Amino acid sequence: MASPKFELKRVFAGLPKTERGKPIVIKGDPKGKSYTYVNGNSVFIRNIEDPSECDVYTQHAKDTTVACFAPSGFYMCSADITGKVRIWDLTQKEHLLKYEYQPISGAIKDIVWTEDSKRIAVCGEGRSKYGAAFLWDSGSSCGDLSGPSKSCNSIDIKQNRPYRLILASEDYTSYFCEGPPFKMKNINSQHTNFVNVCRYSPDGSKFVTGGADGKAFIYDGKTGELLGEMNEPAGRIHKGGVYGMAWSPDSKKLLTCSADKTAKIWNMEEKHYISNKEEVVFTFGTNIEDMQVTCAWIGETLITVSLSGKINYLDVENPNKPKKIIEGHSKAIIASCLNDDKSLMFTSSFDGAICCWDLKTGEAQLITGKGHSSQVSYLYAKGDTLYSCGIDDTLRFISIPDRKYKDDCVKLASQPQSMAVGNLGLVVIACLNEINCVQDGKITHTYKNSDPNVSNCSVALNDDLGKVCIGDEDGKVTVFDLKGDELVPGESFPCNSKVTDLSFSPCNTYIGAATAKKQVKVVNTSDFKTVKQSWTTHSVKVNSLSWAPDSKHIASSGTDGHIFIYNLEESQQPTQIRGAHAQSVDVTSIQFKDSNTLLSTGRQDCSIRVWDINI
Repeated sequence: MASPKFELKRVFAGLPKTERGKPIVIKGDPKGKSYTYVNGNSVFIRNIEDPSECDVYTQHAKDTTVACFAPSGFYMCSADITGKVRIWDLTQKEHLLKYEYQPISGAIKDIVWTEDSKRIAVCGEGRSKYGAAFLWDSGSSCGDLSGPSKSCNSIDIKQNRPYRLILASEDYTSYFCEGPPFKMKNINSQHTNFVNVCRYSPDGSKFVTGGADGKAFIYDGKTGELLGEMNEPAGRIHKGGVYGMAWSPDSKKLLTCSADKTAKIWNMEEKHYISNKEEVVFTFGTNIEDMQVTCAWIGETLITVSLSGKINYLDVENPNKPKKIIEGHSKAIIASCLNDDKSLMFTSSFDGAICCWDLKTGEAQLITGKGHSSQVSYLYAKGDTLYSCGIDDTLRFISIPDRKYKDDCVKLASQPQSMAVGNLGLVVIACLNEINCVQDGKITHTYKNSDPNVSNCSVALNDDLGKVCIGDEDGKVTVFDLKGDELVPGESFPCNSKVTDLSFSPCNTYIGAATAKKQVKVVNTSDFKTVKQSWTTHSVKVNSLSWAPDSKHIASSGTDGHIFIYNLEESQQPTQIRGAHAQSVDVTSIQFKDSNTLLSTGRQDCSIRVWDINI
């Protein structure tokens, strides 16, 4: 029998990485059809009309910080926390690397090209140099951007000749340069706090700067002369720091966004920008997560990003409610599960967020209501209820139809490690020091560990067999008889180390066990002793197991970043999906949707990958 073949079909993307008090960058492509942002070591390119259509570049070895399309549309320039810049091809699926440079010694915060796609300028952190301008095809310097005494947050270039360049620095100053080669011409010191953003109008006639002082200033694009302060005499254009600015394509309007949880449109025609009146005010809520950290004006589409990572499509006609909100994860995905008919996937992340993904459309919806206060470490869906366990030592219940937490909450005596749910709603939770059986929202039975020095790690439940299996940190799997809602210990079988996951096959004939020392072991349930197969193909810890519907194939994912698909009836090498999430080393979970579709989640890229598996 031939080995299964695989192909990456879709990526359900993570959201932009955000950090309170810091602006980020999101940029559109020259054709106005897509936009790009970063998270982890990934660069995401999403279609504006259909955000579920997403391309991902994952060849940076370190966390990415910013990406920018070349005006030609043929290349992308992306950068990371080490100051490394990669220029790569956009016309081919493989995104071949064209050039790689390191213009500064610290994290790069912004990138801009000249309109002829021949020069690139970057800014960010460094030891003594906070900006650089260079030729795209040789890396040779085309300017001296020394001058700022602190990290630079933003950079932009006038997109027509004569070229001009502007730098925004955390030394409360913006720097105006003429060139190329670019040289410092003017130093602007109007701001009283960090200058967070600077942007040239598309026609090159003006540029603006926005700062953490809530103020914005406008300058002549060719001479750098100060033209005035926006929103004079009120002074501040926002009550909080200005984190993003974006011009309309015709250079007549300006979109700004702020930590005050609003975005605004300003009339930038002569004399209007100093009037004490914004044209439109977009409001987003009252929570800290509603702070707006960047914005973009791409063709007719206006976009902002909230501190939560949500991407908001603004509606000028209804500024109190975005046209569309793109949801998902901006932090590492920890766990996942499928609902009964496998049309929905649920994922949880390090920050306690839970998302419901429609596997047909790729759209995500955040679970609302009062939930876990920290990491959600395990999920299980049964019927109309999603069960969740977190490191806040609670079991919670979520209505799947409503996508909302219920009021019920079960407090656990020690930290939950794994969970399984039976057909009649019995929840078995493997906690560190005990096993809890929960029915109708109450703990009905507790089984204390026979050895208090050995912790539980994983659990699997099978109603048809009347069995519950518990794996512990010593590598032993204990088989319990399920008597109503009580557990009666019986036989056991060994594994080579800590049992990280357990899963019964759909046909009930086997149970699979994964361990922290590379092992995937399949044991017959007829006696829980006979070993059907055992593999040690992973190089480190195995995180997750999932059975194919035919019960002849089982898949595993690991901390090594690989996925393996094993055939129980063959001794041949398993199918290997190495680097399944590319540089995102840890593949945290996998789920077989059907015989031909495998879903995987990555820790660093905060994304779901959909694999076509031919078995």
